[in-house]
Amino acid sequence: MDRLNYAVIDFETANGYRASACSLGMLKMINGKLDDSYYSLINPETYFDPYNTYIHGITEEDVSGAPAYPKIAGDIRAFIKDLPVVAHFAPFDTGVIRDSNQRYGIHFSFDYFDSYSLARSLIKSGIHSYKLDEVARYLGYRSFKHHHALEDCRACSFIIHELAVRHKAETIEELIHMGGYNCFGHVNQDESWRPFRKRRKSPAAPDTFRSLDFSKAGNADKSGYFYGKNVVFTGRLLKIQRKDAMQCIVDCGGIPQKSMNKKTNVLVIGKEDPKVVGPDGKSTKIKKAEKLVSEGIDIQVIGEDEFLKMIQ
Repeated sequence: MDRLNYAVIDFETANGYRASACSLGMLKMINGKLDDSYYSLINPETYFDPYNTYIHGITEEDVSGAPAYPKIAGDIRAFIKDLPVVAHFAPFDTGVIRDSNQRYGIHFSFDYFDSYSLARSLIKSGIHSYKLDEVARYLGYRSFKHHHALEDCRACSFIIHELAVRHKAETIEELIHMGGYNCFGHVNQDESWRPFRKRRKSPAAPDTFRSLDFSKAGNADKSGYFYGKNVVFTGRLLKIQRKDAMQCIVDCGGIPQKSMNKKTNVLVIGKEDPKVVGPDGKSTKIKKAEKLVSEGIDIQVIGEDEFLKMIQ
């Protein structure tokens, strides 16, 4: 474990937009041990959604005197230096950095990996779901204040440490290879999300559904938002592969659907291709959802960013 060097990062956001960070936690792990920690509230310079405040407890008043993201970006670079960065469900946290960098015209790069993906690959039985608190609890971590950025970093670090110990990995590179990954993901000024698993051609929809693992669905947290809900995806997801998004729904106790109907509870919208959906930018599923809503059917329509935050 004397070469286990990495940084942990976790953001909370003020609303459904990734460029609305309102707090940041970071840990620096050198030789498998805590070397430094960092926590700061962030002034997102935008509004707070009541749902987000409900999740993390941070309000507009709390951040009124906090630094804005440009100051925090400098702190991130100085803190992580050349270490690989881990987050639990990295598409969200790397997305916060990319969109915030674009918002403020900031550029910096780093390598990253994902504790959520590693847990899915390396923990095969005995676990109810792969959410941060569930994985940490399964591996023996004491209770913690979930959705406090620094507390979440500590839990994430514990997960990485335990996975490395149990699989006898001496370095982070060895650990991610054991999890089936070929290299780190990379964030730079042009892109923030490049999955570090090899890209494969997406299977046809029926094969995607048949390949989902429903073995743990019955043990999902019944208090979770997606538990028991029928969920449809439309458009191209930019931060997560469609199959992985469907598997997240299954792990949460939800039911991914192929098409919209009166039983649908949630529609997750990715990026639509105008060449496919036409000039109005609406897919057949979106139009069907609008029709069902007009008929009194309660369907929540959310974007990919909000979906990623809700499954953490």
